[in-house]
Amino acid sequence: MPTPEGFHHVTLTVADLARSVEWYERALAITKVADREGDGWVRALLRSPSGFMIGLTEHDATVAGACFDHAVVGLDHLSVA
Repeated sequence: MPTPEGFHHVTLTVADLARSVEWYERALAITKVADREGDGWVRALLRSPSGFMIGLTEHDATVAGACFDHAVVGLDHLSVA
């Protein structure tokens, strides 16, 4: 079995994609590098200077203004490199 070397990326569901991209760019000094979309969702991909990626996804079904609840799944996935 391979040994994990680190994290490659994390993808999070957000309520306001544009606002979230702005916050992550400012707070973590990372850069948006791509946009993706699929059936019922849009995603922005951000990359840090180290290469670590953050995906921010807004779904059509996302409840705007909803607060985080630890009992509700919010993490889309975490990729181990």
